[in-house]
Amino acid sequence: MNAARFATALRSRERLVGYWSILDAPVATERIARLGYDYVCLDGQHGLIGYSGLLHSLTAIDAGGASAGLVRVEANDPVPIGRALDAGAAGVIVPLVDTPEQAADAVASCRYAPAGRRSYGPMRSALRIGPAPADAHQATVVLAMIETAA
Repeated sequence: MNAARFATALRSRERLVGYWSILDAPVATERIARLGYDYVCLDGQHGLIGYSGLLHSLTAIDAGGASAGLVRVEANDPVPIGRALDAGAAGVIVPLVDTPEQAADAVASCRYAPAGRRSYGPMRSALRIGPAPADAHQATVVLAMIETAA
């Protein structure tokens, strides 16, 4: 499922089934991505995956051809969010979002200026989504993890 199709399905509230990966094992990740999951999420917060592992695993997910690649970033911060998206993630899962303002910050970190705070440098994502910011805005998803009572 490509990024745009995944974004459309998610926004339409279709049932989506995914796989959560914590290991830096691109070949295994590619195999998982061929099983028909709608998405494979790479855990960049608690997983054992560094940046090169995210990049290689996102490439492996794309090679699998059946799944969209998501990354749970380590923090609601524009740097890890931008890096995950530049590496080719179809979207990010942002942990510890407690307020509407924090959710808006996460979204702004995924949008290129002037709509958001993401600097232009799409790197690998330009190969998957295209270099036009409007296309990236439409195809990229941002999911907030609400983990506390606040």
